[in-house]
This record gives sequence, C-alpha cells and structure tokens, in this order.
Amino acid sequence: MVQTWILLTLIAGLGSVGFNTQNRKTLKDGEDSTVYAWLFEISRATIFALLIYFDRFFIFSWANLGVLLALGMTELVGVYFYMKMHAYTELSVSSIISRFRVILIPLAAFIFLGERLTNTQYLGVLAIFVGCLVVAGNGKIRGTRGFWYALAFVFVSVISNILIKMSTAFASNSVVAMAFSLPSAILIPLIMKSTFVRFRISIPHILRPTIGATLLNVVTMYALVAAYRLAPVSLVNSMFQSITTLSVVVGIFFLQENDHKTLKLVGAALTTIGIITLI
Repeated sequence: MVQTWILLTLIAGLGSVGFNTQNRKTLKDGEDSTVYAWLFEISRATIFALLIYFDRFFIFSWANLGVLLALGMTELVGVYFYMKMHAYTELSVSSIISRFRVILIPLAAFIFLGERLTNTQYLGVLAIFVGCLVVAGNGKIRGTRGFWYALAFVFVSVISNILIKMSTAFASNSVVAMAFSLPSAILIPLIMKSTFVRFRISIPHILRPTIGATLLNVVTMYALVAAYRLAPVSLVNSMFQSITTLSVVVGIFFLQENDHKTLKLVGAALTTIGIITLI
C-alpha cells in the first residue's frame, strides 16, 4: 500500500505544476505581477479562513506565534520574487533553477531540525546541483532578470519550508496556511505604489485565472503541509520537487518555450535523477 505521505506529496506536486503553469500563462504577457500576487494571497487567505472552522488547532505561546508571524513575512517577500520570476522567465527555466531548494532544504533541515541524509542521498544532491549548473551556466539565461528572481525565491522558500515544518507541531494545516497568506494579503496594498489605480486596471483581466491558480495552490499547500506532518521535510520536499520538474516539459511543449530546449531537458533529467536518489 502506498504510504499516505507519498500520496499527499503526489497531489501537492501535480497541483503545483498546474499552479506554476497558470501563473506563467497569465504573467508572461505583461500583467501586473504585484496585483496578481495580492489577489492570489487574499483569495487563498479567504479560503483557508473558511476552512479553519473545520480544522482549528493551535497551541498558543508567544514563541509559536512568532514562528507563524515569521512564516507570513517570508511569504510576503517570497511571493513578490515568485511572481516576478514567472513574469520575467520561462517556466521551463524557473522550474530547473528552483530545484536549488532540494540542495538547500536538507542543509537547513540538518542545521535547524537535526534531519540527516545518507551518503547516497548526498550524491543525489550533487546531481541536482550539476543539473542546475547546466542551465545556470548559460550566459543568456543567467543574464535575465527572471533568473535572479528565481534564485532569490529559492532562498526565501528554504526558510518558509523549515518554518512550515516547525509550525505543524502546534497548528493545524488551515491555521498554518492562513498564517502563511494573511500578512501578504494585508500588507501588499499598503506598500505598493498607485495601489487603487493598478487594482482598477489589472483585476478585471486577471480575476478568473487568479481564482483558478488559487484553487490549485490551496490543494497543493494543504496536501504539502499534511505530508510534512508524516515524514521528514527533506524527504517530502525531494519527492515534491521531482514531481514539479514536469513543469519543464509543460513549458517546452505546451507553452512553446523552445529556446535552449536541449539544455533545459538535460538539466531537468539530471535534477530528476538526483531527486529520485534522495527519495
């Protein structure tokens, strides 16, 4: 029988592929990525606020509240980089660069959570690193704004994943997800320029795709947080990243991202082999 955490991670991974594809389709033609990020966050926060009624659990302490607040602030920074990444780089490129998380999360999990990998798994990390370098080594790709947004998102995402794992010890899935989204939903309109003008111009164009993307992400996040409860964060994240590598194929064959196609496929193959070794 398939272990529950594997099934949950599979659901989360496939949901993430759909989420990433929808975001790239919406943002590649110049839509306002900051407005899109806010509309996504407020939609996700609303859904999880409703779900808390059925899934409410939180052990209150100032330390636990601090972890949830830190989680929300990492999302405020991370969602900005994430949406900029999709606005400025191809899905088939960002999907490979974001695999750097598979290298950094086990390191962070070892430092902060005491989780260790085997020697074979460390070889998998090396394969992932080489696969990322295959793509990052291309000067034309490395010189794009999207590449650096993707790299910035990776580092913020590592912190978020560790905080999510920590949060599962004292809060339900819905509480964790709500804490993840709420600061961005509140603060983005306060810190962006010409807020109401940009909302008025952009929201009618992006409302429908944002709702679709949000529903995909709600499934992804709920399943991923549930999987983190059942297995080590390094193991769950490695399998999750191996599934989301499908975004490279989607980008090339469905979004017609044909530049450097061979390079992307080689990079994706190397990172996938490395990730499978980690599982």
